[in-house]
Amino acid sequence: MKYLLFFILYTAVIPTCLSQVEKPNVILIMCDDLNDYQGVFGGHPQAQTPHIDAMAAAGVQFINAQSNVPVCQPSRNSLFTGVYPHDSNDFGWTGRTKQSVLKHNKTLMQLFQDNGYYTLGTGKLLHGNHEQQTWDEWGMNTKHNYGPFPFDGEKMVAHPKVPQPYQSIGPVDGSYGRLSTCDSWVYGRDKKPFNYESEDKRDLMQD
Repeated sequence: MKYLLFFILYTAVIPTCLSQVEKPNVILIMCDDLNDYQGVFGGHPQAQTPHIDAMAAAGVQFINAQSNVPVCQPSRNSLFTGVYPHDSNDFGWTGRTKQSVLKHNKTLMQLFQDNGYYTLGTGKLLHGNHEQQTWDEWGMNTKHNYGPFPFDGEKMVAHPKVPQPYQSIGPVDGSYGRLSTCDSWVYGRDKKPFNYESEDKRDLMQD
């Protein structure tokens, strides 16, 4: 009888306890082209990053992270699927879901979903963020997940305050500068206007 009672208690209590275990919230922040100028990594006189430094002090730092391939989209695909580019043959700009190997691999976000997480994202994480199976909720309904870009009335251009030779690179890598120093902006190549009047009166950015 005591063994039966133990079995009943075990099967009744353990699932209840497990169901009450809270999953920790997971926040992943990725930034483009910040180098190691944040204070936590040694800093730079022109980079004041108190909030990033405070967050880093409360978290885990990976100080020897390496990119698997020196191209943005393949490196992101590798990061979020765990597949080495030399195994997927992903070295260019072919969409992940169009590739013979990667289209069969789940992303980190999908694995979180499989384990009961509600996934939210925004900004430049994966190119092709609007795939329905990747996120439960996505930030902005814009075609381009990075930007905005200066606009001369006909096309996207580099930011006028970016010095040479970087300005000649063009509108993507040559667009880093203050919003207030350009008169016209667009979200991306679809030329959807991005409106900026002041820091208190402006459209939302993709991130």
